[in-house]
Amino acid sequence: MIENLSYAEFIPCYDRPDTLFYCDPPYYDCESDYGEGLFAKCDFETLVQLMRQASGKVLLSINDKPAVREIFTGLTQKPVTVTYSVAEKSPAQFGKRERPANPTC
Repeated sequence: MIENLSYAEFIPCYDRPDTLFYCDPPYYDCESDYGEGLFAKCDFETLVQLMRQASGKVLLSINDKPAVREIFTGLTQKPVTVTYSVAEKSPAQFGKRERPANPTC
């Protein structure tokens, strides 16, 4: 089955005690990085309410900022240190897509 639902529809629809939701919204203060109007700051409040109401478990991936910690107050928060592989590249290579000189397809 393929679904095309927003998180606000998807979570209530599939919420069960044995469900694990992995949520990866845009980073806080980067809401428009995936397109205008797709996710706004107010969506974080909607998401946290759905997380609090969920009978299943929810794992959230988001940047660690004071505002984020405030929004998700009352939920278990475990910061994780990560290294972004993109950050290891030079600024000139960031976002660059390489293609073979003679593509075969």
